Amino acid sequence: MTLFIFIIINFFLAKPIYAAPAPWEIAINTSTKECAGFTRGDERTSLVLPQGWTSYRYEYDKSEVLVNTSIGICRNFSNASDCCNQLNYKYVSANIGKPLPRKIPTTTILFGIALVTIPILAAVIFFFKKKK
Repeated sequence: MTLFIFIIINFFLAKPIYAAPAPWEIAINTSTKECAGFTRGDERTSLVLPQGWTSYRYEYDKSEVLVNTSIGICRNFSNASDCCNQLNYKYVSANIGKPLPRKIPTTTILFGIALVTIPILAAVIFFFKKKK
């Protein structure tokens, strides 16, 4: 029962991560008229947009790559800088994403320790009971 509760709690506390690099997007700040590339991270790092920025995913249509933003459409671009130029926005960064602060709740740590130690203790007890 404890294991079931641990799994349920971790399911709700866990943050989604990508097992491979997340797809690239274009990020736009309409108030400053700035534009940048953006990715949400990979299996080790989660990145978030700074406040005031909005991201738009690449779309693939037959023979072209495009990004449909709130201020216009980028077509057939090779990188974020090209797309920013098409939108007449100032290009500021290849990846505007900032690392998400990693705060691991104490309950998650304690349940993690229990999840690891309980099976080990059970195996040790089973092993020594069998020897007697």
